[in-house]
Amino acid sequence: VNFSDGNSFMGNAALDYPLYAYGKRTGEESLCRLAGTLKRERQKLYPDTPSAVRGGSLFALLSMLIDADEIDAQPEFVPEEICILPDLQNTFIREGKWYYAAKGGHNDEQHNHNDVGNLIVRHGTQPVLIDAGCGTYTRFTFSPERYTIWTMQSGWHNLPVVNGFEQPAGKKFCADRFTLTDKTTDISFSGAYPAEAGLQKLSRRIGIDEEGVSITDSFVFPDGENAAEEHFISLLEPQKTDDGILLGGKYLLSATIPCEVFIDRMNFPDDAKLSAAWGTDHLWRTRMSFVCGEKCHFSVRITEI
Repeated sequence: VNFSDGNSFMGNAALDYPLYAYGKRTGEESLCRLAGTLKRERQKLYPDTPSAVRGGSLFALLSMLIDADEIDAQPEFVPEEICILPDLQNTFIREGKWYYAAKGGHNDEQHNHNDVGNLIVRHGTQPVLIDAGCGTYTRFTFSPERYTIWTMQSGWHNLPVVNGFEQPAGKKFCADRFTLTDKTTDISFSGAYPAEAGLQKLSRRIGIDEEGVSITDSFVFPDGENAAEEHFISLLEPQKTDDGILLGGKYLLSATIPCEVFIDRMNFPDDAKLSAAWGTDHLWRTRMSFVCGEKCHFSVRITEI
């Protein structure tokens, strides 16, 4: 949550009162504490306007009348450092200022994107590796042409493309293992790719410490002539350097094996939803391309310089 950004989702949406009401009804004390913290932080941003009025929600207005004193009395919300949702195959991990979230699952989930194995990374309030999200709905969004939309494609997530193949849609394209040990997430997801990709195994290990986040992908093929390309999506502009890829002049992505690097800019000047979400009309994709034998390991380390 980026409390300091008045244009952020949390800065504009009236969530504190509805969140408190939901937490109260379900007995989730952490939601109640989060609602109290959101309200206090929002009042710093908008001291003259109650958040429920700002959001224009009748439910929020009613909750404000009933629950205001209780919300004000809530202790400060402190995020958990480790959280796993095993049925959804999601993990949410913090270490110092660093944070990552990762997913397994399958490619026929509600409002699905083809993104098995994807992750996002933040440092403090700064998004470092992102999920672009969903743009403005069109006639394609919930049609057979859904996956012609770039935001839905695995190639525009933080995932590999294997022998030229991205992940297809469908429940059978899924992770076959998703585990969390301490703060390390392990995902096995060769099944998320079509047979034509030629994968025998593909696993991803995501680790974290106070200095940064590490991602290691391990590939196994039946023969030795293969190519892969790792994709990393960012709000911050990438720049090639001798040490790796520098994002926004502040965060370094350094790979452990030689690779050819390509940088793509995706413009969306006419998509008001994406532009409002990110505060810009474009995002960036860094592609790291390399050759694999029967087995290879690709690791990237993300640190602040």
